[in-house]
Amino acid sequence: EKASRFGIFLTEAQADLLLLFIDQLIEWNIKINLIGISERDRIFNELVLDSMVPVPYLPDKGRMIDLGSGAGFPAVIIKILKPDLDVILVESNGKKVSFLKYAIHTLKLTGIIPINGRIETITEDIKALGFDLITSRAMTNLENIIRISDPFLKPGGAVIGFLGRDGAKELKKIRELLLDYNLALKDFITYRLPGKKAERTTVIIQKESISNT
Repeated sequence: EKASRFGIFLTEAQADLLLLFIDQLIEWNIKINLIGISERDRIFNELVLDSMVPVPYLPDKGRMIDLGSGAGFPAVIIKILKPDLDVILVESNGKKVSFLKYAIHTLKLTGIIPINGRIETITEDIKALGFDLITSRAMTNLENIIRISDPFLKPGGAVIGFLGRDGAKELKKIRELLLDYNLALKDFITYRLPGKKAERTTVIIQKESISNT
């Protein structure tokens, strides 16, 4: 019901996978610090739902890389809802990577690979793959994400930015940067999460297929 308010209609299998993922997250969070909250409702409302927001705007197929994956938000959630996407997760914290590997195995997800390392050490062969989607939910601000992700992004591909409540301000600051990197705002999504008064923003910024220069 909550997901449907965002235009997302889950199959029974997808709902089961999301619930299993939350169960695993709560269990592991007791042992190692994966996330700062432990209540099931808050995990769903603040992490799972927030990760779902861009899903109706994304392609069903393609290659996606998630930078600073943490405990799997948004990448694991997007993969569950878009199972035909090929996903690479990059995370420098070894304990979090162990959780991601366990969750992926238990959920029987295919076409999703966690890499234990820093973004700066990503190999050239991975960069050369070219990505249709780049996500990063809580690693850094949008300006840095754009600069970091440029070598991976295919023409026509998109960066998904989770901007919280200052989305319009953050976009205004990087107007010239978007031009420099041949990017254009494709979708500007505003919403409120259950139990929250503040409006949040997620943006989808697309790399132009043909350079304007």
